[in-house]
Amino acid sequence: MKLFRVLSISLLIAFIAIGCGSSAGNGDGDNNMNQTPTTTVSGKVLDKNSNPIAGAKVTITSDPVVVFTDSDGNYTATVEIGDHSISITVNSDIIYSDTFTCYENTPLVLPTVTDDDTGDGDTGGGDTGGGTIKVSDTGQSKCYNGFKEITCPSSGDPFYGQDAQYTSNPMSFKSNGNGTVTDNITGLVWQQQDDNILRNWSNASAYCNDLSLAGHSDWRTPDEFELLSIAGYSIFDPAIDTAIFVNMTSTAYWSATSSAEYDKRAWYLNSEYGIIDAFGSKTGDAYVLCVRGAKSAISYTNNGNGTVTDNVTGLMWQREDDNTTLIWEPALKYCEDLTLAGYTDWKVPNIKELSSIIDNTMYSPAINSTYFPNTKASTYWSSTTTPSGWGNAWTVYFRNGTTSIKGKYSFGVYLRCVRLT
Repeated sequence: MKLFRVLSISLLIAFIAIGCGSSAGNGDGDNNMNQTPTTTVSGKVLDKNSNPIAGAKVTITSDPVVVFTDSDGNYTATVEIGDHSISITVNSDIIYSDTFTCYENTPLVLPTVTDDDTGDGDTGGGDTGGGTIKVSDTGQSKCYNGFKEITCPSSGDPFYGQDAQYTSNPMSFKSNGNGTVTDNITGLVWQQQDDNILRNWSNASAYCNDLSLAGHSDWRTPDEFELLSIAGYSIFDPAIDTAIFVNMTSTAYWSATSSAEYDKRAWYLNSEYGIIDAFGSKTGDAYVLCVRGAKSAISYTNNGNGTVTDNVTGLMWQREDDNTTLIWEPALKYCEDLTLAGYTDWKVPNIKELSSIIDNTMYSPAINSTYFPNTKASTYWSSTTTPSGWGNAWTVYFRNGTTSIKGKYSFGVYLRCVRLT
């Protein structure tokens, strides 16, 4: 493995001696004796085709501070004033290192770093253990009432606020021509097709860990949320675009995640409908589709105003539901009419957004109860209609995190609103 790789930098790397700015901000005297002044450092990492590299590991060794580039290749770190060292790692290789000096109250933007050894659509980083991952859209573009397809309603009309009326991060894939596919939203790189061999859970993991494909050997079994990211909810049988993921069938695909409730079971994706389920027997057989790239971290902020921000996806959530169950259409209206923390642009989450707050290390409820207190170990609505039955909508069962289908007139379903930020 190379310690350093040849790289090009869009600006001259003359910032070895460049500070974060003038030191004029350091003259506060004794007023700051009990505080360590800080500032921010930011930058961008691109591949050789000027595509962003998501999940590149940025280490500022003098603090130390470790951050990861987001899906746009950007990073930002808060550091103490003074001298620092920085290194940037992609796929376990250090592609860049240098030193810089920061002064108080003067943010520094470092030169863009370009890695000449990644490109041709391969923008996925290695197994970095962190990074910002956007939630891809479901692909649903049509509207439905409780029985049939309808013209998408206007604000204030019944059934307004469903999935098709909010689009963010539309699904986007690129076939790399080498047996891999890049997800342009998450930055993950996927095996384009499985090898058509059924394996138990342990053997599936070993297969991905041993896989060498497209010049890379850092493949792994995806987690269930990564599998969910490639599912589309305007199609079924399978709920995967087979023009991109060749020969994918309506069957079960392993995730890397054990069930928190039963250690002999594991999460899997039912690709026929796009269901994720925590109850696959590890000794049973399923297919596996390997992935490489940055694993998403888990990071929330309690905003202290009845809301929680997911620092990974950027979504803002209603911290607690109102302990009321609703059928589907009134649930849509509830979020559309909600005013919370000064915001009025709340909505019912789509199935991918709702699934993003499942905590697969917990059960009963399968959510981080510190940030989402009083969550019921029960079913919560999404705004997404099932394409296989227009009278049904997708839900998450927060006892164990499994996604499931409920009739739109079902009682006993809770609701947590979300807003796009």
